[in-house]
Amino acid sequence: MPSSRTISLVTAIVLAAALYSGCNGSESPVAGHGSSNSGSAAGDNKSPATPANLRLLVVGDTELAQRVTRLRAEWSARAGTSLDVSEIARADLANAKSLAADVVIYPSSELGTLAERRLIRPLPVAWLAQPAYHEPDLFELPGQRETAWGEQTYAVPLGSPVFVCFYRADLFASLGRTPPRTWDEYQQAAEFFAAREKSKTPAADAQSGTLEPLAAGWAGNVLLARSAAYAKHRDYYSTLFDKESLEPRIAGEPFVRALTELVAAAKLGPKSQLSDTPADVRREFFAGHTAMGLSWPTPADNVASTAGALTESKTLASAATAVGFVELPGSPEVFNPRDRQWMRRKPDDEPHVPLLGIAGRMGSIVRGTPSGASAFELLIWLSTDEWSAQISTSSPATTLFRRSQMVHPDRWVESGMPQAAAKQYVEVAARAFSRPGWLFSPRLPGHEEYLAALDNAVRHAVDGSATPAAALRDAAAQWQKITDRIGRAAQKLAYTRSIGLEPQSESGDK
Repeated sequence: MPSSRTISLVTAIVLAAALYSGCNGSESPVAGHGSSNSGSAAGDNKSPATPANLRLLVVGDTELAQRVTRLRAEWSARAGTSLDVSEIARADLANAKSLAADVVIYPSSELGTLAERRLIRPLPVAWLAQPAYHEPDLFELPGQRETAWGEQTYAVPLGSPVFVCFYRADLFASLGRTPPRTWDEYQQAAEFFAAREKSKTPAADAQSGTLEPLAAGWAGNVLLARSAAYAKHRDYYSTLFDKESLEPRIAGEPFVRALTELVAAAKLGPKSQLSDTPADVRREFFAGHTAMGLSWPTPADNVASTAGALTESKTLASAATAVGFVELPGSPEVFNPRDRQWMRRKPDDEPHVPLLGIAGRMGSIVRGTPSGASAFELLIWLSTDEWSAQISTSSPATTLFRRSQMVHPDRWVESGMPQAAAKQYVEVAARAFSRPGWLFSPRLPGHEEYLAALDNAVRHAVDGSATPAAALRDAAAQWQKITDRIGRAAQKLAYTRSIGLEPQSESGDK
């Protein structure tokens, strides 16, 4: 007798097919930017509702592609269709004129580029409301905000981490210190532990106050993560650019303040952190080399701790069993861009502002596919709690994205992590993913160039070749050139959509 899960899946397929093809078997016209997606399928071809074969394209994530490939038989047994899985390098995506697939899985930051190039299509509200998708189970930020472009949902989440603060709970407790809640407290803790190291503390103790991933590709995002609580005012959508003129704001006071503090913290650590990635920070933390670190845990990172490695070194074991997590620090102050002055946050104004889109994976339906309904059913399957535990956990660029996933916290952290620490991490992530305010890392066309310019600004400030203010002025000038080369009018439209608005529905800068 078929299980209730199987019956539910079959029911969802039938419902999706009906929504997709309509009473006469044809699809609705393609929904353009700004159009409503309330119930119509955004397709452009006629086709049978259940194809014999689906094509999945994975961008820049071999581990995830291999895991889905190994699970193809499970999909075929449940859905009655075969599944072909192929890969493309992230660099090759920029030159692709079309996508030879029905479904594409890609880094979260590529959503805007794919949507603006009309390579993917929005998902109808009626599809997202299917019980099998269980949309209310999704955390709001990765599940609804990050998957939207303009006022439409374009993707299904597969997990998008935010930076969290790792800290040595044993050292903090033994020395009577509490985990940092603000960036001032974070700096004080970094200075405290760095001073202890200089006074020749025992070798088992931390060797650095903190480590941050300042390698190329990461330094700019660390700066934005530090800036978010200073720069994101709850009354304004625009943060990185002026929405009307598209003038960069990254040389403004909140970003200069954040970079100045970043430089002060970096001076307390080794020069090697200029080549550190989040994986390097995790490795150094689990090796007991730092009291704090900015990264996120993952079961898919081979350079991080494993259950075997934890037993090989007393230092490793000590650090791993003492690991604690807190959200990235917040700020009781925020910069008002209209009045151009700092102000105290109101009592109901959350001081924590997570940075979204630093990594992450999501899936979309390729525009023009004749198999839209089945393609969406594949996305449902990939994102359910049951199968995401095997699929999303294979990639170091993902993390949990459903509330139901909190029941098994060990699935989302390194092997050997104590259960209490794993539980603490998923609770910290859940709080971050539920915050009323957030900031996106650049995700409009040219986002890699914008971030590279910001990387250079951070690294020049850290190595002392430029002051924080001068480095950010240079980055802002580079952002202007990037915008002009791509096209200011087009980028203005893209930026408006990137912050969750449609150009025709703008109303001031609120």
